[in-house]
Amino acid sequence: MWKKPAVVSAALALALLAALLAPRLGGASPDSGADSLSAAFGGAPKLPLALSLRKSRATKTLYRSGRSLAFPQSWTTVIFEGTEGDANLVYEFSKRLPDGSWSPWVSAEIHLFKNGRFWGRARLPEGDGALRFQIMDGGIKGAAPVFLSDIEVYDAQAQSAAAESLPAHPGPPEPILPPLIHTRKEWRAKPTRNPYVPMPSPWRITIHHTAGPQTMNLKDTLREVRFIQDFQQNGRGWDDIGYHFLIDGAGNIIEGRPVNVVGSHVKGNNDGNIGIAMMGYFSPPVNDHLTAAQEAALVALIRYLHARYGIAIAEVKGHRDYERTECPGDNVYNLLPDIRKLAAAPPPPEKPIVIKRPPLVIKLQNPGALRWDGRAISAP
Repeated sequence: MWKKPAVVSAALALALLAALLAPRLGGASPDSGADSLSAAFGGAPKLPLALSLRKSRATKTLYRSGRSLAFPQSWTTVIFEGTEGDANLVYEFSKRLPDGSWSPWVSAEIHLFKNGRFWGRARLPEGDGALRFQIMDGGIKGAAPVFLSDIEVYDAQAQSAAAESLPAHPGPPEPILPPLIHTRKEWRAKPTRNPYVPMPSPWRITIHHTAGPQTMNLKDTLREVRFIQDFQQNGRGWDDIGYHFLIDGAGNIIEGRPVNVVGSHVKGNNDGNIGIAMMGYFSPPVNDHLTAAQEAALVALIRYLHARYGIAIAEVKGHRDYERTECPGDNVYNLLPDIRKLAAAPPPPEKPIVIKRPPLVIKLQNPGALRWDGRAISAP
């Protein structure tokens, strides 16, 4: 048996109102398009949905929705967000199959923040079937308020064979420090033309190339990044530089847009997507190649973002995985399977630095018995 939601208290209603005003995962920025489809339910539930769930001795199923309306196109992934008051809730999803049956329930992976904000994602069979979900008791103590602000579906790109063969890797066991990143202030970035759209929970990374010079020193790199921003702001009419990070041939990592805002680098797929541009032109006729320093910096940055935000290594893709383009160039794209494997592995141990110094020798100009006068040492 499933339970209908109880009446939400005034205190919870205020908390949920605050959640409504919090940054949303969905939506499109002025210079990017939305690619997902919002789930609409013919009966219950109506989104946004506020629930006040309580532990029951009779069942583990605390809430079960009706089925959604049909979707106009095939989808494979459901993503949702909201605020919750108990980390022991389990969200499960099922999909209507072509023969009219329903797929087995699939538990969603949940990314929960200390303030109660969370987002989740679940993979389901391919097709355009309707959706339903349920919330299960995974060990709650008593009352468990839940606010679901949005549920969306989209068609995830098929993973490459190399990405699918990667072992599950929830994250490095030790905290990963960020690599050295040169800030917007260092390259004298111009301000954004319009307010940024917040992106508090990135879940994927897209690799690009700038299709320009492969700069090899910081001075040339900062000048080139200023050019890219000017071109993308004043030429393309974007709000700001589109990428979140750029990496030059010397391995310098440059901050583009702030990492916690939506970028403009993959048309229709910017939400939750961190854009990293390798500086250079890695396709014919130029055919630049990643330097060892450039590749190492890319691996270190992906490893850090993977640990910091819980981004799955399999969600590190090239621009051409989303649309018809040469970007990031064959000489980068063909290395992505190896780069994913390196980023999934723990960082190599740091070697201690050994500094050899000559022995310390103190020579007295007037050697002899030292005297102590109660205040200082002196020689006779």
